[in-house]
Amino acid sequence: MKKSGLNFLVFLSIFIILITSVNASLTDGLSSYWNFDTNVDDEVNGHDGVLYNAIPEEGVINGAYSFDGFDDYILVDDHPDLNVGTGDFSISVWIKAESGSGEKIIVSKFGNESGPWTRQILDARPGYNLEFIEGNLWFQIRTCTLIGNPCPVYGVKTINTYDDNLWHHVVTVADRDTYSKIYIDGQEVDTICLVPGCISTFNLDNTNYFTIGDAFRISSNHNWGLGFEGIIDEVGLWKRALTEEEVAQLFEKGIDKNVNPLLEKYSPILYMQETENYFPMMIDSFMDYSELKSFDNIFFNDDPTTIDEIKDLEDYEYYMDLTNVDINNPFDFPPTSDFENYPLNIYGRVVEREDGFKALQYFFFYPYNNWYNKHEGDWETIQIIIDNEDTFESASSTIHGFTIDTTYKSDLTWHDETHPIVLVGSGSHASYFENFNPFNYDYDIYLLNLITDYFSLEDVGKNGVPLIYEELDFVENSKQYKIEEISDETDWISYSGRWGQIPDVSDVKKFFGRWGPLGPKYQGYNLLWDRWENPFVFATNPKWHDHIIGFLKSPADLHIYDSLGNHVGKKGSLLEEEIPGLVYITDPISEPESFMIYGEDNYTIDIIATDEGQFSFDLFFYRQDFGGIELTYSNVSILECSSGSISVNLETNFGLFMDFDCDGELDVVIYPDEIITTEDYEYEIPNDFDFDGVVDEEDNCPTTFNPNQIDFDNNNLGDLCDNPKYYKEKALKLLDDIDFNSHLLDNKLKFAQIYIEKSLDKSLWEDIFSPNKKSVFLYEKLSVLNLRFINSKEYFGEIEEAMQLLAKADELIVRKKLIESVDINSKKLKQINKFYDKGNKYFIEGKYNLAILNFMHAWEKLEKIS
Repeated sequence: MKKSGLNFLVFLSIFIILITSVNASLTDGLSSYWNFDTNVDDEVNGHDGVLYNAIPEEGVINGAYSFDGFDDYILVDDHPDLNVGTGDFSISVWIKAESGSGEKIIVSKFGNESGPWTRQILDARPGYNLEFIEGNLWFQIRTCTLIGNPCPVYGVKTINTYDDNLWHHVVTVADRDTYSKIYIDGQEVDTICLVPGCISTFNLDNTNYFTIGDAFRISSNHNWGLGFEGIIDEVGLWKRALTEEEVAQLFEKGIDKNVNPLLEKYSPILYMQETENYFPMMIDSFMDYSELKSFDNIFFNDDPTTIDEIKDLEDYEYYMDLTNVDINNPFDFPPTSDFENYPLNIYGRVVEREDGFKALQYFFFYPYNNWYNKHEGDWETIQIIIDNEDTFESASSTIHGFTIDTTYKSDLTWHDETHPIVLVGSGSHASYFENFNPFNYDYDIYLLNLITDYFSLEDVGKNGVPLIYEELDFVENSKQYKIEEISDETDWISYSGRWGQIPDVSDVKKFFGRWGPLGPKYQGYNLLWDRWENPFVFATNPKWHDHIIGFLKSPADLHIYDSLGNHVGKKGSLLEEEIPGLVYITDPISEPESFMIYGEDNYTIDIIATDEGQFSFDLFFYRQDFGGIELTYSNVSILECSSGSISVNLETNFGLFMDFDCDGELDVVIYPDEIITTEDYEYEIPNDFDFDGVVDEEDNCPTTFNPNQIDFDNNNLGDLCDNPKYYKEKALKLLDDIDFNSHLLDNKLKFAQIYIEKSLDKSLWEDIFSPNKKSVFLYEKLSVLNLRFINSKEYFGEIEEAMQLLAKADELIVRKKLIESVDINSKKLKQINKFYDKGNKYFIEGKYNLAILNFMHAWEKLEKIS
């Protein structure tokens, strides 16, 4: 019996190496093939059928159609591909026929205007058909000449009957010069020639439909009513006579797909997990349950998506949306029963370089990703590169949005030296090579550790079902997949929309991981390297989006808050998900508990104990313009009620603020015991000898942490960071980070910075509070005047804060002088205070240049009388 399903492809890639074996030649002369797996489409030349009443049924391989013998049939429009003229032809079909008397037509392309009694009727048409008559199979070649003449029927019929409700593979062969034959289940059977003979060279062309399950009467636009009762599967028409060997091959294995032999030779063995629900399949498994939509919702088609519909959509404004799942409901998944009748399938591609090196690409399409960043549709990839002598050069795979490459063949486990073992992450479908050791490479250590954490998180292994190529038979308890070769000429490959729903169009970065993916031709998006256009580029380091990724091993739960107070984390027995784009990679009840955020924001991560013990926390933080850092907090002891909190942004020092004894007060700040950064990220664990969250150089500022410090104005900020010099340097740093595109604004900014530097460098400070010239104030005033003329919405906050800091510095100078001038005449002091108070008034109003001017007048008078 036939062992595998049938699939076809367009043979247009210039890199395809044709197969010359018997199996490959089965596609020669093949006009049409309807495999009935999911629809009545022709897999070869696009002569798609129209279904009338027949219902889907389980076939000999995948899907088939059941016919009731009355009004069930499939019509295919007339076309020269379906007319055989005077040439040889063959028909192949799988049938499971109900027993019964009478005439039951399986396949036909002939017709007449009056009725079924073709030897006596008027206006008969030539053609061919395969049918049952009283249980025997009849292969008929109908010859008709002029209107009014009888229509002789040539051909053969079987001696035995086959309407036994069992599956049979039937092939009819017409060698127009020699014979007609019928093969049943791969073997030629005994037949009797019809009268007037077994074969005829008569021209059989006609304009009627190619009909499956009956014949069709054009005049009344109705089927004949001699319908087949049973199940029909895998119908094919060849415009040549198949050989005995080909018929046997067709019965045993079906039609090969002219797959490049290199794709077969290096076909991977995929180990799926025991808990896996979704497997690599044909894209039909997804399209048949999806609707095509546009991002702006102007376009919407609620019919199942078709290849004709998407093949010319070469922009990014469309997506397919599964109708059998609500992506926003964390507990909703598409029924696995929807996909059971679709064959397992991998898409393959071969690209050859001028020097003879070849990239063998395998694309896995899964109808659903039910990992915790669940999304509709999933494209995963592995690639093997071989040199011009067919020797391994490199391999690559995709893991959670980034590409990993290796040049070590030993990084992969191989069967028979050429079939790589691929371990597939359960639900996530990430593809891991079993022995891959990223530490063999000059990868960024940040990436290495992230890969390691991901690998341990998914717990991949060989505990599930292995998937192997259908031509192989060496893995116990395996399931077989087909390979369908694709190229730039594949009709659906240029569809650049999403293979799955998009939760939000406003922020692709934040929702990265939940959008339906782009197809194989466009997988250079986001973090992946473009393997379609540049298959030979070695991914020495990944591309990144801004992200925060955390892994917590502990008797504790993670709670994440964004800058607006939105929360993701456990809430009672449920998971609250208020932050767009933040996803739990693992469920909060699993180990390690982990999450992923894409996009920029300030986040707070709380670690809330659920039991006494120890926790370890790995935090990955990356910003495109600054690089990445991994921080590890190891073996932190906690009570059942302990809690901790980390702020994650570009300004944080990554201190973990811990309340161990559960009194709601800070006990200690824990800094990471290990840090790893990318080359461009600058970070050092801060010096904080008393672990109070205030670095040593600023520890004299908040008096709540250290009351034993100088604080001249008793404002609970120590003088070390509450002084004029400190505020001016802070203002200068703010302005250093501003970059205008305007030459005029750049000049204003430059002058403001120069005046601040003059104030710092030329004021001849006696101490940090006491200048010896009023020019210090003038420099601040000139600086503020330049800043006032900078009209920038982008940097408004920074400009405003810098002016405020400069005015604050001068206010401190005057206030310190006033406190020291206790012996001044009260009348003179009143006049000085008038300037000082006026300066504070302008400061509150945001008129910083006037505030500085009044502070300068107050200081001048203080200098004269002190």
